[in-house]
Amino acid sequence: MFSGVNIIWDRRMGGPLSRFLSAPIRRSSIVFSKIISGTVRGGLVQVAILIIAALLIPDGLVLRHGFTVVDALIIAAAVVLVSFSFSSIFSIIAVRMTRMETIFGIVNLVNLPLMFASYALFPPGLMAGWLSRVAQYNPVSWSALSIRTVLLNGSLTGAQLSSVAHYLLYLTVLAIVMVLLTIFVSERGIRE
Repeated sequence: MFSGVNIIWDRRMGGPLSRFLSAPIRRSSIVFSKIISGTVRGGLVQVAILIIAALLIPDGLVLRHGFTVVDALIIAAAVVLVSFSFSSIFSIIAVRMTRMETIFGIVNLVNLPLMFASYALFPPGLMAGWLSRVAQYNPVSWSALSIRTVLLNGSLTGAQLSSVAHYLLYLTVLAIVMVLLTIFVSERGIRE
């Protein structure tokens, strides 16, 4: 969620963004490079470190027998799609801003309700009924349920595989919408 900060930082401190703006490249490619960097660093690398650490902790995460490459790809897809979507959202916001304090405030304003109104911290059965209904429309919940289903269950049943496929489809649609919005906003919004 903090990937948009790099855009503001570069603009204020005269970093690589000023050189990119003078190059004959599309403005959206500048923003996409920041989004992809944030997705790889903030998504894949950190999740890989957390899963490895959880496996190394005594009585930590125990992968079920039969964990496959497909299961790892599902986890990677869920992480990449949700990371890409939120990096895009906050990069779109950052394109129009010049103060880092403002983006930090917006990130916290959006981040905290999204996390606490999702299935990332609590499974649906432990949440209040109204909050669980709200959380089912949260992209963080879609990603968390996909990952939780793959990591904690045995071989996926048809219903579990179907629900994971639906969550990944929702995340894909969100990522596509964010790509289109990013192109639209960055082509018109990035100026020197």
